Amino acid sequence: MYPCTVSELTEHLDGRRHAWGSLHPFEAGAAPDQRQIERVVTESGRVVPGSLFVALRGRNRHGVEFAGEAAARGAVAILTDQLPTRSVAPESTAAGPPLILVPHALTGLQQLAVRNRNHSAASVIGITGSVGKTTTRQMIYCVLSQQRSSLQSPANFNNEIGLPLALLELSEQHRYAVLELGAGRPGDIRFLCRLARPDWAVVTRVAPCHLESFGSLQAIRLTKQELVEEIPASGCVFLCADQPEVAGMSRATSAQVEYFGLQAEGVGRCQMVSFDQGRSRIRCGTDEFVYEGGRQLLLCAAAAVTVGRRAGLSAGQIAAGLQQFRPDRGRGRLLRAGDWQILDETYNCSPESAVACLKSLSEWNAVRRILVLGDMLELGESERELHCDVAATLVNSAVDLAIFCGRLSSICVTAATASGYADDRLHAVADNQQLQCLLSELLQPGDLICLKGSRGLQLEQTVNWLLRQAAERGGQVIP
Repeated sequence: MYPCTVSELTEHLDGRRHAWGSLHPFEAGAAPDQRQIERVVTESGRVVPGSLFVALRGRNRHGVEFAGEAAARGAVAILTDQLPTRSVAPESTAAGPPLILVPHALTGLQQLAVRNRNHSAASVIGITGSVGKTTTRQMIYCVLSQQRSSLQSPANFNNEIGLPLALLELSEQHRYAVLELGAGRPGDIRFLCRLARPDWAVVTRVAPCHLESFGSLQAIRLTKQELVEEIPASGCVFLCADQPEVAGMSRATSAQVEYFGLQAEGVGRCQMVSFDQGRSRIRCGTDEFVYEGGRQLLLCAAAAVTVGRRAGLSAGQIAAGLQQFRPDRGRGRLLRAGDWQILDETYNCSPESAVACLKSLSEWNAVRRILVLGDMLELGESERELHCDVAATLVNSAVDLAIFCGRLSSICVTAATASGYADDRLHAVADNQQLQCLLSELLQPGDLICLKGSRGLQLEQTVNWLLRQAAERGGQVIP
């Protein structure tokens, strides 16, 4: 974060500084508070000495209720749009940090993020898409970090709260900032662009995710295109060539456009070369690269290679960056649990990512390939049709056993059977408890178990159960 004192913060936000425990602001002419703000947090438990605690209004409680904890942990100030109804720490009112009162704490957080962004000369790379945002962001970060100091979004900080927090981590040392931009409704990405002012844009794929809030695939496409439209003419846009809905976004920008993917031309063209022991070898242009993960991550790697080349990195630097990448838990990481392999894809699931996962399983070496597919949520009125479409692809896959988990599991079994997949290789369970009971009966040495589903199903509980089962049996566990 660039230097900012408590008084500078108050002036920038046109706020009113209150003494700890006081309902009355300091009078005009009061001595300025020159203490430096070293970081900004919105969770009191993450406060360390020098932090600004932003007390946001939550669904059930207001963050100002946790001001006492923030003060005890060393906050230098508390930004809030509501003063506590009583002293949050009546025993130590003289020693507590000031409260900066503003009309809307979230707006204040965003304004502070814009201030920090305006101080930075870093090139900001915005990444959006229905699938693959986080993995693409991580791969690009690993690549660019080989050349210059870079920043990436912490976790998946990609909304109106998370993106400002990411921008507030920018400092003078950074030359690149690789940031995710998510959306739950039209206009979200354009708003985030006004905060981050990205120089480059990367669009992965457009897929039927969050249909309940968007209403149609076209609305999703137009929302993702908002990022492309916000890139200045001096910038660059990177588009997936394999999907016309994404490639066609080139018409929405005056910036330079580069393509990546299986159908791209030139240096952005990529293809699978081989897969062995959880690692993929791909060819982009005339160079080959290796990354941890399966075929479903190929386009993410292709985007990272194309961005790296645009940034002037050598093939050796790009290769070294991709070698450092490791998938997060829940996003394609391979776990070893005794004589089982566990492919952890539990963080999220959409129809497109589910089919990609199915196709990639054929390349894994295992005695049996077992797929656990949880419900895909937020698909609106199309949920049954989309679930059936995914289930019908099983017949052309290398999956030996398929277990559907959730409210729609029975209709998935019916659809898979109707497509020609053997019914004695299909199972339907309602939840994690039933799933674990079934797996305890089915699993054999040498099995690969791939678990994929929407976050609401919490299939990571079963991943953790599998790891415990292996450990209890004396097997080596490599998480």
